[in-house]
Amino acid sequence: MYQDLLDRLRLKVEETQMVTVFLSSPFAGMEKERQLFIEQYLPILREMCDAHAVFLKVCDLRWGISAKQTELNETLLICLREISDADIFVGVYGRRYGSYYIPDDASTEWVLHSFDRAADHFPWVQQYRDRAITEVEFRHGFMRDPGTKPAIVLFRSFEYDEAMVQSNISDKEKRKYSRPREDALKKLNGMLYLHEFEMS
Repeated sequence: MYQDLLDRLRLKVEETQMVTVFLSSPFAGMEKERQLFIEQYLPILREMCDAHAVFLKVCDLRWGISAKQTELNETLLICLREISDADIFVGVYGRRYGSYYIPDDASTEWVLHSFDRAADHFPWVQQYRDRAITEVEFRHGFMRDPGTKPAIVLFRSFEYDEAMVQSNISDKEKRKYSRPREDALKKLNGMLYLHEFEMS
């Protein structure tokens, strides 16, 4: 099945002379990995694509969502649309679960509004209103319909995050790697289980 998937992608790339990769991860706590990919590996991939006259587009929404779009609660909608349009999904995750609605935290209400906006076009997201936007990306790009597009999903060891908490960095930086709330940790472990089940 996987070879058929690659063959279909190869035919599409030959026809369009373009390949799009969506990069998914929490915005905080994965800066080093994203930066390493952009600075060290992306130039190599672009050179390989250029050799075959193929344009490589990488969708990294750290810089792709405007303040106006955020104000209109379009964060999740834009992410899901970009994943739908991408040829390859790459997910990179650590101990940080990502932004999700917490009933006793008013600052997270924007997540619910983002789900409501996305549900107009992706109704299935309503069943995951208590999940992080990053998990919904993971489900849309990898779990909902495995085999429709190539996907690479990587989980960083939680020991790394713990080592960062114990290291000599600022408290603000440490919060990016801190142990999440118990409800978030349970959901994150659920993502790990789904990933291992799918890959087994």
